Amino acid sequence: MTEYLLALNCGSSSFKFKLFEIPSLSVAASGQASAIGTEKAALKINDDKHELEKTESHHEIFQDVIKGLHKVIGDQIRITTITHRIVHGANEKQPMVITKDHQEGLKLMDQLSSFAPLHNHHAVLVVRSALEILPKAKNVLCFDTLFHQTLPQEVKTYAIGKPEIDTPIPLQKYGFHGLSYASILKSTAKYLRKEISQTSLIICHLGSGASMCCIKNGKSIDTSMGLTPLEGLPGGTRSGTVDPSLVFHLFGQSEAAKDVSTKGITASKGEFALNKNAGFQGMTGTTDFKEISDKAAQGSKPHQLALKVFENRILHFLGAYLLLLKNKPDAIIFSGGIGEKSAELRKDVVQELDYLDLKLDNTKTEHDSEEVVYEISGKQSAIKVLRVLTDEELQCAEMAQEL
Repeated sequence: MTEYLLALNCGSSSFKFKLFEIPSLSVAASGQASAIGTEKAALKINDDKHELEKTESHHEIFQDVIKGLHKVIGDQIRITTITHRIVHGANEKQPMVITKDHQEGLKLMDQLSSFAPLHNHHAVLVVRSALEILPKAKNVLCFDTLFHQTLPQEVKTYAIGKPEIDTPIPLQKYGFHGLSYASILKSTAKYLRKEISQTSLIICHLGSGASMCCIKNGKSIDTSMGLTPLEGLPGGTRSGTVDPSLVFHLFGQSEAAKDVSTKGITASKGEFALNKNAGFQGMTGTTDFKEISDKAAQGSKPHQLALKVFENRILHFLGAYLLLLKNKPDAIIFSGGIGEKSAELRKDVVQELDYLDLKLDNTKTEHDSEEVVYEISGKQSAIKVLRVLTDEELQCAEMAQEL
């Protein structure tokens, strides 16, 4: 009987999954559950899409995924390993194995939910569902924060005094999207025919959740996200870095600290506003980047401003990282949903770096390419510019297999 590894990438209202054969890690099936808990809830496995009941929870969705995979692969399917992308893993140095008989690590993951309120809580719920529905399988928790364990002390330290309350983890920069950065680094090093330890990159992971990372000789030396994913670039609903006092002026000092609860998550009103009602949503009323780009092209001032704010923040980190590396990086990379698909955004950002002799090849239909690594810079460009597809699920599967 063929053994399988199921890789899950869970969010607050959706999760992606891939089923890999063991040990080849060839993809047997893949899909996505979306709009969980709403009237538009849907489950797609390969090309088969099913509408779901509004009452579907993450637990029920996971049950539906397992049933659907049995239909696609057959009743003889044997899932022996389940990997979970966990956004916040604090200072954990390696993936964590959870079994029905050894669940101690989940207590820390629950404590960390307040530091990644849109992700950790729901991911832990799915881990508990997996332990119940597939009790014989090993669950491997793969942390986004693992990749950034190499951050220098001066980068990850905040200029603050000692906390007046006990915190479950040190209050420092941790960085996120690490599984994506590890995947991109591996693919790019192979494309450049270089060892990972000799590869230096600036990666722009641009999507609804957006961040950037500076990689020197295969190691993360700076990244835009911090203690939580809120720091750094704005995104679909996140504000990105703002003056820390701003939140008190949004609501008033006492009001900002009040707790609000949604989908099982409790956070302060101010934190919730900056995580869920800011970013593109706050500036334009939509998180759809294509819609924002289209309306900006039609002359809408709010949408044009949202694009300029996003590009400004990207350039802010690009400039800092170019200085940090001292020598030219091997490549500047665009990835994530926006980075992969928005040729106009890439063009606008690269044009601002023309003083460095960066040039795009405008004859290429870069976002139409199915290649994992696709070079979009011209032959005369002083630094390579690449569009790279990321694969967090495969990265998790490879980490579990190595473990």
